[in-house]
Amino acid sequence: MESLTGILAVLIVIGLVALVALRRIESMKDKTSGELRAILRSGEWTFYRSALIELRDRKEDIRGEVTPILDLLISDSKHQRIAGWLILEELYPELAARVPQFRPEDALPSCREKLQPILLTSEPA
Repeated sequence: MESLTGILAVLIVIGLVALVALRRIESMKDKTSGELRAILRSGEWTFYRSALIELRDRKEDIRGEVTPILDLLISDSKHQRIAGWLILEELYPELAARVPQFRPEDALPSCREKLQPILLTSEPA
């Protein structure tokens, strides 16, 4: 009986987390384009993808918004590098294709070295 209660508690927590996450994503639709761009400058990296997708869905040019994603790719945090890489692959595939050897799980010096082809360019391709 205790294991059933534990499983039920875990399912409730997962459901609540999913509900909160869904609400945050939906709230992006209510934000102005300026507010979405402010998210990208805020350091709240967990919302970067949602903000960029909302801007893209509004047919806005997101090419100039790649800098915070590049910053994630050279972060000390492996989790941030992984998140940045997933965003780059999804929303900026032309840049990701220029560094096919990049692995966000690698050590930071290796990540920085492998990103040089896109970090040294002033304008994304």
